[in-house]
Amino acid sequence: MTISFKRRLKLLGAAALTRLGMPRLARRGQTLLVLCYHRVVPEDQAAAVLSSPYIVVREDSFARQMALLAAECAVVPLEDGLDLLARGQLPRRAVAITFDDGWKDTRTTALPILERHGLPALVYLTTGVIGTGRLFWQERLTHALRLLQAVDGSRNAPPPLPPDLAGLWQRAHHNGVLDSHRLTRLLKQSTPDAGERLATALLDGLGHPALPPEVHAANAMLDWDDVHAMQRRGVAFGSHTVDHVLLPAATPEVRAAQLEESRRVLRQRLGQEVRALAYPNGDHSLAVRRAAMAAGYTSAATLERGFNDESLDCLRVRRVNVYEGKTAGPRGFSPDLFRFILTAAL
Repeated sequence: MTISFKRRLKLLGAAALTRLGMPRLARRGQTLLVLCYHRVVPEDQAAAVLSSPYIVVREDSFARQMALLAAECAVVPLEDGLDLLARGQLPRRAVAITFDDGWKDTRTTALPILERHGLPALVYLTTGVIGTGRLFWQERLTHALRLLQAVDGSRNAPPPLPPDLAGLWQRAHHNGVLDSHRLTRLLKQSTPDAGERLATALLDGLGHPALPPEVHAANAMLDWDDVHAMQRRGVAFGSHTVDHVLLPAATPEVRAAQLEESRRVLRQRLGQEVRALAYPNGDHSLAVRRAAMAAGYTSAATLERGFNDESLDCLRVRRVNVYEGKTAGPRGFSPDLFRFILTAAL
């Protein structure tokens, strides 16, 4: 693995602080660290994954992370942890594990590792994609971009696009080359349907190519049988809205519908009340938090990094997003970097 000078310095700093005991010193007092995972991918499926690298952890890395958590931290269910924090009874070095979206590999790959170490977890489900076989627009867009590159050797010549999408496409170029990460960011900042529309337009222009079976399998979402099986094995669930809508940009009516309908579906499917929410993309505002409270949620998770302490607003739960590159050293997974993440310094 090639490693940049900046990352080498970060690794050296993390190793030095770990050896000096700084991570342990940083965890004084009543603090709960919440980790956010999305995808845990087996090595033999990695090449077929369409998701952003910023939401993917390799199976081996995840296994080593969970072993370290089991040995060195007090892993608690999220909702129990929030309750213990409010009562001042949280154990030292408390950590909660969460997963966003509802990917099939949360059951097939992550859950056996969690069970091996007896670790609890909460999964936030995007109810509108569970059991449908659909993909998020981000994965559909990646599929389209890979096909474009295979067709003409680049991703710079899309089919004809509506003016607004054509403008975003051009803005996503740097020195004449498409930056797919920038394109995704621009789409998220645009109209709520921009991502879906662009992915559909590109795939339409390519003749509606079907996903190869191995690619579909590597990017599948949970179905309700999976969810029920996980529930029987002790996994907790929360809402991630119906359609992964970015709530601050939604109208009040859409916002309320996304929050209320997802909670209703989960209550019906799981046979119990669900009061935990994760904001899609971590995005929230005062209006969004008020809507979440009105919809009956008692906790809502962001992607704002840091510890949760006695001053916590439970509708602004802080979480640290974990992905492969965040814990990777020159030889793969770096325990020192992961320990450093556990200080919420990364």
